[in-house]
Amino acid sequence: MLPSPLPLLDLHDAIDDVRRTDGSRGVVDLLVAALTDRRVRSDTEIDEHLGTLKSACRQARRYRDAIPVFHRIAVLNPDRKHEVAAELALVHSHLGERAKAVSLLEAAFAQQRRLPAWRRSLAFCLVAELAAMVLRLPAMAQDCAALGRSTVAPVRRRARPVQQPVLAELDLADVGLEIAVVEPGRPRLALVGGTAA
Repeated sequence: MLPSPLPLLDLHDAIDDVRRTDGSRGVVDLLVAALTDRRVRSDTEIDEHLGTLKSACRQARRYRDAIPVFHRIAVLNPDRKHEVAAELALVHSHLGERAKAVSLLEAAFAQQRRLPAWRRSLAFCLVAELAAMVLRLPAMAQDCAALGRSTVAPVRRRARPVQQPVLAELDLADVGLEIAVVEPGRPRLALVGGTAA
């Protein structure tokens, strides 16, 4: 059971304690309770512990327990619903539910393919390619890889560079530093006269 005052973002100590006392089964119980808690407001809070949860689920062979956590991610961030579908395809594959896994993966892939390149998810493509390989669908894996190569990274505007002061103009003698120019035009701090500069 998750104690009320436990900070959701810092479960590391609690995970270590539970791992020592209850093993991977206890880690699964702790993380599922913590990551599906209504106090979790962002999918990034879950992402920090998702790898640990997946690993514990594999060790304990409790794949089904991860399903509510993936659903919580999709609720908190609907832009990740396709990535979650690919993750769920992996879960259902591990559970021996191949038909459900293939259906989830194909539906998510078809939806991603219909999106414009700038809206496609590279994270989906990576997880979907892995899921297709696990499901022994080599053509689907190749299609996922090709879709991943066609995604367009979001354009981020670069801030104008701030004009940096030239080191030669600075009077560093006031702070006890000396500058030695290592390459012309590229001033660097170096050891000069036995002092660290």
